[in-house]
Parts: sequence; structure tokens; C-alpha cells
Amino acid sequence: MSSTILDYQNIMGFLVLLFCVVIAAPVFSADYQSGADDILRCTRNGRARLGIAKVLTALFVSAAAFVICAVVHILVVNSLFGWECTKTSIQMLYSIVTLTGMNIGELQRLFAVAGLLSVLASVSFTLFLSSRCKTTVASLASGLVFCIAPVVLFMTVPGALSTWLCSILPASGTSIQASILYAITDFQFLSLGGLAVWTPYAIIGACIIEIPLFAFLAVRSYCRHTVN
Repeated sequence: MSSTILDYQNIMGFLVLLFCVVIAAPVFSADYQSGADDILRCTRNGRARLGIAKVLTALFVSAAAFVICAVVHILVVNSLFGWECTKTSIQMLYSIVTLTGMNIGELQRLFAVAGLLSVLASVSFTLFLSSRCKTTVASLASGLVFCIAPVVLFMTVPGALSTWLCSILPASGTSIQASILYAITDFQFLSLGGLAVWTPYAIIGACIIEIPLFAFLAVRSYCRHTVN
């Protein structure tokens, strides 16, 4: 087994991320654009309940899509290359000075969990954008921009600023070239005063915070939406 197999898992996660963002983008903005939201708000369960139901549904569909794809990918790859390969240390594939002592199987599972969190964080953020945008095109374009933002920042922004931005953006967990897969095999830390945080911890921690934060902001923004 080579490191290319893990790269394929990273690409799979990024493609699922794009798919889920495309699904989540019109959740609120489509109703704004069509005028259906004006009718839905007059129903018994309009506003808060409807907003919560839409957010939870989008998160559930996204989580289910990612879990199914991740499980199928891991089963197929490990079956083709042999399950005994999953016990190989990642230091054999990347570098003997890699900070963590995980094996391939553990890295696959960690990336699956981190990728799921990143997808949910990105979907939550896209839902927030959808609740603020008046058209589907605007919400979709905004969501996709933030999906590829870590890649652009990684290649264009120098130094510590790039590390910070690529660690806190929702899509960083499954981004190309700046995902948690590559952060684990690197020695980059986020420094804040006398505190230093390893970037994989920062990426996972940021996603855990962003999921409920942006989901709450999406419902709040939807409830406060008014027609101009």
C-alpha cells in the first residue's frame, strides 16, 4: 500500500464535501427566491421549527452520504491491498520523523471521523449562507468558494497566517493539499502566546465548534429573515 491510496481517500472526502454543499446551498435560498417561504412562514410550524427541521435534515443527509462513501472506500481499498497492510506504520509511507505513531488503519479511521466533522461543519456554514442569500446561485457560489478557499490560501498566503486560516475554515478537514491527512504527517503548530496547538487538533476542534455554531446561526438568520 502506498500513500497514494490515502490521497484517494482525501479526494473522495473532498468530492463528497462538494456534493453535500451543493445539496445544502438551496435549502433556504430556494424558498426565498420562489416566494414559497412567505407561505411557509404562515403555517403552524413555520419559522423556528421549520428552520430546525431543514438544518437537521441537511446534516443527516450529508452525514449519511459521507459515512456510506467512506465505509465503501475503506472496505474496497483494504480488500484489494490486503487487510494486513492496515497494520503498517504511517512512518513507513511518509517519514520516520512523523509525530504520531499511528498505523494505516488508524489513520484511515481518523480521517473518516475528521472528514465527517469537516463535511458537517461546511454544510452548517453553507446553510448559514443560504439563510442569508436571496438566490440559490448566490448561496451555491458562496458555499463553493469556501470549499476551495483552503486550497487557494495554502498556495497563496505565506507563513503562519496560511496555517491559521487553513486550520479554522470548515472545509479544511477534507481539503486538497491542506487536509488533516497532510497535517498529521507534518510538524505545523498554531502559536497563540505561550500556547502551541498541533494543527490536526486545531482542525478537529474548529469543526466541532463550527457545527452547532453555524447551525444555530442559520436557524436564527432564517427566523429573522424579512422580505424587502
